[in-house]
Amino acid sequence: SVYKNLQNIIVSARESFKTRQSELIDLKREHDTLLETFPNSIIFQFLGRQHINIQVVTSTRTDAAFTTGKDDNTSVF
Repeated sequence: SVYKNLQNIIVSARESFKTRQSELIDLKREHDTLLETFPNSIIFQFLGRQHINIQVVTSTRTDAAFTTGKDDNTSVF
């Protein structure tokens, strides 16, 4: 019972984190689109607005998998 509750809490926290990361990426995309479209681009360039740099949290293994396109060290259990 305690293990199941702990597992549910971990899954919930992961989903919340994933949702926040997705929201960050969407906000950056919308911001960049706003900066690059006419006539906003002229106004924002005059005001000195720049693109937002976000840091997406990942792992070394994930980076390697995206670079090579392979993740052979998968263990289901």
